[in-house]
Amino acid sequence: MNFIFNSISELKAYKKLDSYTGINGAVAVTGLNTEFKANIIGTLCHFHNVRAFCVASDEKEAQVLCNDLCTLGIRACVYPLRDMNFREVSGTSRDYEHQRLKVLTKLTLGECDVVIGTIDALLQYTIPKDVLEKATLKIEVGQ
Repeated sequence: MNFIFNSISELKAYKKLDSYTGINGAVAVTGLNTEFKANIIGTLCHFHNVRAFCVASDEKEAQVLCNDLCTLGIRACVYPLRDMNFREVSGTSRDYEHQRLKVLTKLTLGECDVVIGTIDALLQYTIPKDVLEKATLKIEVGQ
């Protein structure tokens, strides 16, 4: 993937974007197709050895972006929208809550380079980092 990263880093537009990252550490780009977004994000993460946070327009775009980044060798995770149930439902699934906790745990352990989510998923309340760390137990083979 170094070939892709090196090719992207030579583009004039990328160099300008890269210069903005040094000003405040964060950049915002709109209007790119999903494949090129993955290349830009992957190149920035590769050369700066940093984590990235991306906002997608919908869950489908988030998953496609995640798959493209993983193809480039970047450890990416999708932070899903939590299902809200306002009435009693027997057998309520907690799958999305488990997926959200898994992404947050990967972030705290440094196992995720890029987190991708929709704006509504990112605005939902979640567990504080210190509470999550205290509630996490890692079990290894032989314990």
